[in-house]
Amino acid sequence: MKIIVVDRGVMKKMKEEGLGSYPTIREALAYRSRTWRAHWIRERALELGGVVMEPERQVADVVAEAVERVVGALGKVGDGAKGGDGANGGDGSNGANGANGANGANGANGANWGDGANGAN
Repeated sequence: MKIIVVDRGVMKKMKEEGLGSYPTIREALAYRSRTWRAHWIRERALELGGVVMEPERQVADVVAEAVERVVGALGKVGDGAKGGDGANGGDGSNGANGANGANGANGANGANWGDGANGAN
């Protein structure tokens, strides 16, 4: 996903030249618009000193990595949320919020989630 980065004031100058509104110029510089006007805006931006940037990492890659981190973190908490050592009660056996094992999921009252021996179950 490439974009054209311009100095401050270039967008204003292009707007004053009649190339389009700020949103139109912004969309063109981000290559989200593929019209003849967007093509002209990109050409003019490059003439005014703009630089084409092609980030190494795509947004989708960054999002995928973030999801993997969250899923990994949830997997670590998952044992406590399922009860883990809930049978052992108050030895801090990792309820979902790290309160204590007897409290099961969401750190509520373990007894409300069954008999307390099963934690979240």
